[in-house]
Amino acid sequence: MATHRALFVDVNERRCDLCGSVLADGEEDGGSGLYVWTRGDEVRFEEPPLCGKCGLDVVLVVGRRWEEEEEEEG
Repeated sequence: MATHRALFVDVNERRCDLCGSVLADGEEDGGSGLYVWTRGDEVRFEEPPLCGKCGLDVVLVVGRRWEEEEEEEG
């Protein structure tokens, strides 16, 4: 849900898509997420930036879920 804070956000600031922290220029970041959606025959991709902590958290969660699926199948 948007709040009045959205009025004061610098749209040129790079922010982590998960936690919203500002990513400084030249700062090593945590990679990016990936959104994929379609509209008719058109496929769109968006790769929002992640901070180092959130990037690591995503990798750990995905790795854990991957292992859980492997155990369920095998």
